[in-house]
Amino acid sequence: MHEYLSKLENLNLDDNTIVVLTYSEGADVLHYKDDGGVEDAIEETDTVQRFSELVGTLQENYEGVHPIVEALDDCYAINLADFVEETGDEDAEPTYNISWLDIQEGITSNFYDQDYIEKEVKKHDHKRGYCTLTATVNITLAELFSVRPDLSGWQIEVDTDDGTLTIDA
Repeated sequence: MHEYLSKLENLNLDDNTIVVLTYSEGADVLHYKDDGGVEDAIEETDTVQRFSELVGTLQENYEGVHPIVEALDDCYAINLADFVEETGDEDAEPTYNISWLDIQEGITSNFYDQDYIEKEVKKHDHKRGYCTLTATVNITLAELFSVRPDLSGWQIEVDTDDGTLTIDA
């Protein structure tokens, strides 16, 4: 079992408690480029991959379309219509075959269309800088306990009666 799970279980919080998961990594970039160095940061960090792996895991364990995947479709970062699985039954609810790699590709291609990974560029001089990409996911404690994802490198925040608890997974 992941250590973060036992820490959260010991808090005896309500299943509907919101857990904030944050993953952040950065890279040296040339900020004078048209994209401000964001494309270099996407290539040189694993923030988009780690976010996509987490969302892919959530989707695999969700009946229907996970709200985060639906939000990525709504903002055109991905197109769910590309992942409809044919069932042969026209009256059946559509099922989707979408992997974390599909999510990663969609976000990489449409980075500015989504709101889950933010960028921050600090300029050191007229051309060099540092770009930090930060992914944030809000899920319920019940979903976290159900899915039990690998959150190595993620920061976990949860509000308790005594304040906000932060766990580095």
